Amino acid sequence: MAQTLMSRKPLKSGRKAPAPVVATAPAKPATAAVPAAGRNLPLKPEFAEFARTLRAAMADKGMNASDLARAIWGTVDDPRGYPVAKNRDRIGAYLAGTGYPSRETLPKLCEALGLDIATLPLPTRSSASREFAGTPDVTFTLMTEHPGLCSVYIRMMLPVAAGLQIIDIVNKAKQELSGE
Repeated sequence: MAQTLMSRKPLKSGRKAPAPVVATAPAKPATAAVPAAGRNLPLKPEFAEFARTLRAAMADKGMNASDLARAIWGTVDDPRGYPVAKNRDRIGAYLAGTGYPSRETLPKLCEALGLDIATLPLPTRSSASREFAGTPDVTFTLMTEHPGLCSVYIRMMLPVAAGLQIIDIVNKAKQELSGE
């Protein structure tokens, strides 16, 4: 789609203004907005359902991100002296699925939208494919200051049965350490 640009040539004394000159230029390609401070945060699948619910609740109330931020945190003057909503970027992060409200903010958000906090979807652990799990890592460290003890760190995707076995082993070890 092309954009139409119009300009008038300057008037020369004693002459009538010429007709507008019409030129077409190729339309600018649509580009995604770049987040503040150059951050390009990825969507977190565990926040996606909350983002959808929030967007729907805001639409039902006829609120935009600034309206909601203003209802929760109030306003502040921008550098030009105009009142603007505080923390608008937070609402944008919630809507984009890149952030989730804190324990302090969630009740305020629910109050502003007239939502029951119990009905909101909580963030869930991602059930996304393995590439979202990061680099698999298993670390075993002997604790020299505590002979006979070690530290184990496991970060990897495992079958559910294997994960449950690990949890069972850890719980039994805790009982042994506590003398139960």
